Amino acid sequence: MSQDHIYPFVPAISDTAARIPEANIFSELFNFSVVLMALSLIVRYLQFEMLTKGLDSPDFLLSRLNKIGLGCGLVSAFGGTIIANFPSNEELDGMIYVHDAGAVLLFGSGALYCWVQSSLTYKLTQLGMSSPFLFTIRFILTCVITVFGTIFFVAELFAYEEFRHQSKHVVANWEPSDPAYSIHVLSNVGEWIAALCFGLFGITFFEEFQKISLHVECSEKSAPERQRSPLLEYANINSGDEE
Repeated sequence: MSQDHIYPFVPAISDTAARIPEANIFSELFNFSVVLMALSLIVRYLQFEMLTKGLDSPDFLLSRLNKIGLGCGLVSAFGGTIIANFPSNEELDGMIYVHDAGAVLLFGSGALYCWVQSSLTYKLTQLGMSSPFLFTIRFILTCVITVFGTIFFVAELFAYEEFRHQSKHVVANWEPSDPAYSIHVLSNVGEWIAALCFGLFGITFFEEFQKISLHVECSEKSAPERQRSPLLEYANINSGDEE
């Protein structure tokens, strides 16, 4: 704010990192967060597969939902990498459109992931493997994410359309005297609330993750297994032909 990079009243999350050096810090932290997010998605997928092993219905509905949830989550994480590495900078041609596409993937696919996980939590509740309180918390957070995420996107579309009629400055310096400023602030409030609820939704897995252990084992193949490899077999055949 001291360098007039951003206006102080409820700025958009991305606008706080539209200029250097804050853009570099934002990218570094956001990329790190996305990596942690992807790892958590995979752990949750493996955990649910373990819990429901042998308990699935004949049509494998739970397993399919779990796979769909993982897919939505990874798409959301990919959107996060786009946001981190393509800053919301109107001074670079086309950059803001790539950034906005990342935001759609992050929030849209993220909301779908939350709905899938809420459904899976409800199934676990019916099986006695999860508490109704946890399902209620996730369901409420998912509803809030959906409502305020929708407000964020819809309001921003109208606000940007009005803002484009002026060319005095970029979006990061949107001022109260500019067109559709109040709609823009409403959109930013929706974005901040949806992002906060995303974080809270992730925290709800903390207690469940404390109940499992994940092991990664690295072992060398035995000598007979190495000798049976196609490459070695091909070499032995040639050796035999030469003889």
